[in-house]
Amino acid sequence: MSLSHTMLQPAAPTPTPAISTQTPSLLAAMVLSVYAAQLSRRKMRRLKRRALWLLAKAQLRSFFRRDSGLSTRTLLYILLGLIVLILAFTFPVLALIVLIAAVIYLLVTNR
Repeated sequence: MSLSHTMLQPAAPTPTPAISTQTPSLLAAMVLSVYAAQLSRRKMRRLKRRALWLLAKAQLRSFFRRDSGLSTRTLLYILLGLIVLILAFTFPVLALIVLIAAVIYLLVTNR
């Protein structure tokens, strides 16, 4: 067994880039501040009230809207998977029959 070692010279630190990734957001904030400075206080209050009202309406609509995240087809897949999984532990032959029937049904009714 031989012992070996290597020496590495320390590298000079690399300079950080002068251009940051936040430039577009800072530019947008600057443009908005210039726009807001040109408006009167009355117009600014009206814009704030309108934005608050629109936000409240959107929040209220989101509470009462039915979320259609899961389709009936997805629920059918989940239900068939659970049935086959339960049957696989209790009656494996019946689980295979149900699985084959489910695959045939899904292939026939595929859009």
